[in-house]
Amino acid sequence: MINNNNDRLVVLLAAYNGEKFIAHQIDTIINQKFDQAFELIIGVDPSTDGTEEIVAAISDVTDSASCVFF
Repeated sequence: MINNNNDRLVVLLAAYNGEKFIAHQIDTIINQKFDQAFELIIGVDPSTDGTEEIVAAISDVTDSASCVFF
């Protein structure tokens, strides 16, 4: 159990060619109810579909998600 208000939960999500599902996965994580701050870090391997664009667009409009491209 995390009791310190300065603690943060970090969720890591790896993605590769996940265009069909990635927006739903991110939305589900962001809309979880947590008692402390959390950060979603999304690692995107060079996909051949639109995964990178979707992740970049979502991370641009939310403070909870950041994107790392591999």
